[in-house]
Amino acid sequence: MSGARLARTVGWAACLAAIVAFEAAAEEIYYRRDSSGALVLTNVPDHQDLRRVRADRGMPGLHSGEAYRELIWSTALKQGVAPDLVYAVAAVESNFNARAVSAKGAQGLMQLMPDTAARFGVIDPFDPAENVLGGARYLRYLIDLFKGDLRLALAAYNAGENIVMALKSVPPYPETVGYVRKVMKLFGGKPPLVRKQEGQAVLGGRATQTAIYGYTDGQGVVHITDQPPTRVPGPGGAPKPAATPAPDDPGAAGSN
Repeated sequence: MSGARLARTVGWAACLAAIVAFEAAAEEIYYRRDSSGALVLTNVPDHQDLRRVRADRGMPGLHSGEAYRELIWSTALKQGVAPDLVYAVAAVESNFNARAVSAKGAQGLMQLMPDTAARFGVIDPFDPAENVLGGARYLRYLIDLFKGDLRLALAAYNAGENIVMALKSVPPYPETVGYVRKVMKLFGGKPPLVRKQEGQAVLGGRATQTAIYGYTDGQGVVHITDQPPTRVPGPGGAPKPAATPAPDDPGAAGSN
């Protein structure tokens, strides 16, 4: 076997199942995030950012973002905001800590100040679904306010819209300049707005289940993904669902 990839995980349970399988085969497993924020697992140490992982220790700090990925995707699409943008903001703002509170009082996944949270309909800022919805609404408002200029919208998210409107540029605060740079790097140069979609249903902060597919390509590389390939990958035929988180599985996407 020449390698293994987890192209886009949907929950820790699926990751753990993949890791255990390779541990059983006496494989060394490594992990990293690619440029799109997707989690990549491999048994081939061919990248400088790879770190070794063991099933009994897990992957510190990596599963939390995946736990909220589907919630973020569904909520962002309903607001017409690019899901990758909301994901990048949550990553930089709170590192996906739903209980995070900053020194200035910003709260939750999207680090909303109390007045901003109230302004965009958030009652409980520590509820992931409410917080992400409030943050997505605020981002949409700022992107529209600054006529699609994402740098100004992000600067306003960090430093406040009034100072950005007054300066008509990113404020020269080191924190704000660094914040804009980090989010832009994670998000890339994609359009910040998308056509509004209903997206996938999310109830009570938990996303609906998603099938996990696994297949081995012609070179012996094992792929585990939530996106079924459009073509049959090789002699093994079409991919088959490998695992789907159970309704009460604490590792399922969207769980706390």
